[in-house]
Amino acid sequence: MQVWQHRLTPLQKIIGDGCHLDRNMKKLVKNQFEVLKLEEFYMEETPKIAGYMYKGVATKV
Repeated sequence: MQVWQHRLTPLQKIIGDGCHLDRNMKKLVKNQFEVLKLEEFYMEETPKIAGYMYKGVATKV
């Protein structure tokens, strides 16, 4: 999965207004916020390469 995310990120940045498929979001959030709750899941009926999501609540450190 990660290989395809790295391959497709240049295209995604163009069509997704700078969105990166291969950013380590969990690490970025934990470095900037005090994480109170964080869920990780795949969206239903979405290809896994683009459907891995985070949902959570955090406060600024």
